[in-house]
Amino acid sequence: LLVKAMKLGVPVIFAENKLDYTRKMFKAEKIASTFDIQYHGGDFPIAEVTFPDEEAEVTIVSYGILINEALAAADALSARGIAAAVIKLNRLDRFDAGGVEESVRKTGRLVVVEDTAYFGCAGERLLAGLARRGVAVKDQCLLNLGNGVVPHGSVPELRHMLHQDAEGIEFVVENMMKQ
Repeated sequence: LLVKAMKLGVPVIFAENKLDYTRKMFKAEKIASTFDIQYHGGDFPIAEVTFPDEEAEVTIVSYGILINEALAAADALSARGIAAAVIKLNRLDRFDAGGVEESVRKTGRLVVVEDTAYFGCAGERLLAGLARRGVAVKDQCLLNLGNGVVPHGSVPELRHMLHQDAEGIEFVVENMMKQ
């Protein structure tokens, strides 16, 4: 992403989450192999990345470091017989909801995992865009920080409490599938 930002030829602010250095992030090589792309380092387009599942019953959307939790949840759900499509948004200012729309048209279910407040979150904007396009969403869940003050605790404790860890995402999806 940094290489791509440098090639744009315009001023760019590049920020990295230091947790990424210690956590097992999904690798560019995994993306490349998923889409049969020749990977030579750092030159992916700025767009959404999809980990598709043709038999998906639910669409999970996330971005940033929480994509790791979404991918882990999808793997665990798969082991339980629930197929999930995971979509990573790479930009939030003008994201292209085309991949999300296509997936939600198939699944009818949407879970958005993000570490931001509810008001103005990407999930809220995605749902509004889907409604404008006439996409029927049978069930939805926005896993974010909610409105108001976030309780105190360590990052893992807060993610667990707010269902933003893999276990919490699994729990939400499993309950969604029961309805």
